[in-house]
Amino acid sequence: HTGHPGGMPAGPRTLEDGSPLCRLIAWEVTRSCNLACKHCRAEAHPEPYPGELSTEEAKALIDTFPSVGNPIIIFTGGDPMIRPDVYELIAYAGSKGLRCVMSPNGTLITPENARKIKEAGVQRCSISIDGYNAEKHDAFRCVPGAFDATMRGIECLKAEGVGRKLVGLKMVERGIPRHGYAIAAPDGTEIGHVTSGTMSPCLKVGVALGYVEAAYAKPGTEIAVVIREKPVKAEVVKIPFV
Repeated sequence: HTGHPGGMPAGPRTLEDGSPLCRLIAWEVTRSCNLACKHCRAEAHPEPYPGELSTEEAKALIDTFPSVGNPIIIFTGGDPMIRPDVYELIAYAGSKGLRCVMSPNGTLITPENARKIKEAGVQRCSISIDGYNAEKHDAFRCVPGAFDATMRGIECLKAEGVGRKLVGLKMVERGIPRHGYAIAAPDGTEIGHVTSGTMSPCLKVGVALGYVEAAYAKPGTEIAVVIREKPVKAEVVKIPFV
C-alpha cells in the first residue's frame, strides 16, 4: 500500500541510510516563560536561561534539519515569543523550505507582533485553553488574567489571518470530496483538509467544506482535493454554495 486514499501521494519513507524520515520537530527555542503552568516540565521563569543557543548557533542547527527530511518545525518553549530573535529564526527556517508553526501561550501576542508572526512565515499557531472560563484557566496557568490575555492574543492572530479558515470548495474536475481528504496548493503542498463533502444536485458537481491556510481562503483560489492519491482540481467558493 503506497498511501492513504484521501491523503497526499506517497513519497520516500526513509533516508538514504534507511532511517525513517523526520516529519515533525518540536523545538523548545527557550525555557523562559511569563506563566507558571502546573504541567510545565521546564520549570520556566521569565528571565533568560544560561546556555541557550545564540542566534547563529540556532541558525546552524536549522541548517541540519533538511538533512533528516522535510519536517514541520514547531517553535515552542517556554514561550517562544520571549526569545527576541524568534522571528528571524522562523524566517530563516522558511528560507530553507521548512514549514514553520508556533506554540506560544498567547498572552504576549499583540497586534504588532501578530503581524511579525505572519510576516516571518508562521503558518499556524497552536494555543492551549485549559478551562472553559478565566477562573479555571488562570488557576492552571497560575497567573491571574492569563485567560483574557490569551483570548486577546488569539483575536490578534485571527485579524492577521494566521492559521486555517473554513471555506467552501467546488470541484472543477470530476470527483466527490470526502471527510479527511487532503487539500493541496497547485504546487502539491498540503494546505488543509476536507471536513465534509457530497455531490450537489443543484450544481451537479462535488462540493465540500474544509479548512485551508489563510493565504488560500479567498473565493476563486485554485486548489486541489487529493482523491485516491491524485490531485483533482477544485476552487474555493463562498459559503453557502448557492
